[in-house]
Amino acid sequence: MKTYVNLPNTETLEKLCEYSDDLCITITFPTVMKGPETEQNAIRLKNARQSLEEKLEAVDKKLRDFPELAKKMEELERDGPLWEHQEKGFCLLWSPKKSHIFQTPYSLPEKVIIDQHFYLKDLLLNQHQKNSFTVLSLNEEKIGLIKGCVNNVAMETIAMPPHMESFGAFLSAYDFEESLQFSTQGPAQKSRGAGDRTPHYHGQSVAQDDTKNRYREEFLKQVEDWSHETLNRLNADYNFMIGDERIIGLFKKIARDTYPETILLDYKNAKDIRPKDLMASIEQYFSNQKKSDEIDEVGRLARLNAGNEANLLFTLDQIALAAHNSRIETLIIANDFDNEYWGNIDTDNEEVNTDKTFNDVGCELINLAIINTVKNGGDLVSLDGVAGKRKLEKVDERFNDHKIAAICRW
Repeated sequence: MKTYVNLPNTETLEKLCEYSDDLCITITFPTVMKGPETEQNAIRLKNARQSLEEKLEAVDKKLRDFPELAKKMEELERDGPLWEHQEKGFCLLWSPKKSHIFQTPYSLPEKVIIDQHFYLKDLLLNQHQKNSFTVLSLNEEKIGLIKGCVNNVAMETIAMPPHMESFGAFLSAYDFEESLQFSTQGPAQKSRGAGDRTPHYHGQSVAQDDTKNRYREEFLKQVEDWSHETLNRLNADYNFMIGDERIIGLFKKIARDTYPETILLDYKNAKDIRPKDLMASIEQYFSNQKKSDEIDEVGRLARLNAGNEANLLFTLDQIALAAHNSRIETLIIANDFDNEYWGNIDTDNEEVNTDKTFNDVGCELINLAIINTVKNGGDLVSLDGVAGKRKLEKVDERFNDHKIAAICRW
């Protein structure tokens, strides 16, 4: 097994959506990140093991039938350092042919699921939410780039070339004898003395200001070039910018049309960034944006429903079948609704069979609909809280049955 510190990337999840087996085991639970209560993490895994044994018996199997899984769970229970350095959620996926362990930067529900597919509902809904970001801080005394995720307290500083870390560092590393051409060999001011790295301005005040402005512009061009490439590589959901208004204005003037779209964040102190305050500003933006996205999707659903649009579905059996047949364009789910509905897709008769007898490993239908929607290129929209559910219930009272709705391609 391989331990992932964070949420698996989109490619990993898509591969897991393609996978099925006669028996796929999923164990998830929330974890304590630090402090004396981290010992609860191993206890939760022990409780999950007991629940798993009971569920295996319900399908006429025992944990000892899978010695590799039993051994791994015993090792994990005793792995103190692992539980002392956790994220917010833990997920164990296991089948006879494939297994993963994930630590996620968001909380996961306490669940033990035996299915023909891995129970990816919570992983996929969180992955499809826009939650990654970068922050480019622009200040003459300090330039920086940070990446992070709104579900994770920690933010990571992206290493940048030393001469771009401030305007002063740029001036110190600039070859002023070679006009506005940066010297990759570092300072080249031999004629002025080894210890003198201050630019020499010819002329008086106006000329000095003009020369300094040209150096500043060249400095920002190099920052733009590096950050342009880096932001495209990081491919975050949102790119924020903070800093001195004058520097930001100049930066935007010289930025290429192809520069990634950036959002000016309401955060004043770019020189001395306080991570907690910065994250609070970012989380507020994400919260407002998520509400706006929910309003857009619910509004679109309402308009289609008012027009008696035939391509709307509100019942789970119809949605599960439509997802199986690649029909779903957008699947809308109340994420805090945690009931399970079991059955199988009868492909011969094009219907959903909800009979589940002893010794039968079925499929949880909401999870199956999500997996098939993602696998076939559909979008997921997650509604959080009672307010989101009530909005959809007003669109159509059938949403109250399973807290799920779908807009189909045809």
